[in-house]
Amino acid sequence: MHKAPDPLELTIENDLAQLAVVRDQVDSFAKREELSRDVAFAAQLVLEELLANTISYGYGDESVQLIEIRLEVRGDQLIIRTVDGGLAFDPRTAKEPNTKASLEDREIGGLGVHFVKTMMDKFEYRHEDGKNYVTLKKGLK
Repeated sequence: MHKAPDPLELTIENDLAQLAVVRDQVDSFAKREELSRDVAFAAQLVLEELLANTISYGYGDESVQLIEIRLEVRGDQLIIRTVDGGLAFDPRTAKEPNTKASLEDREIGGLGVHFVKTMMDKFEYRHEDGKNYVTLKKGLK
């Protein structure tokens, strides 16, 4: 009988310096689970974007807050989940950036959520009991 893979579960503080810890842990997880370079890269990029946005804009004060992160391989999918107690924000409603405009004419920001939407196969969000739940799914093939 095939053993189910162990998920990666992390809890970080809302400090941008914690992104290096996440990067290292996701890299180790990707190697252990033998994820393709494309899937591992997508996981790293979307997590970095989501977490950087949450840490930078999700809290109204300087207090220490915790963000939970879980990665797991289930069947032929990578599932990424983040839970934070920041301000309610559904990333799926973010305005689409004008990727056709020149760099000089383009508005600052917005590309992170765009990357998440385009690099993941499924993007779910809910706000419940004062927490944001983001679930991302990516096929392994």
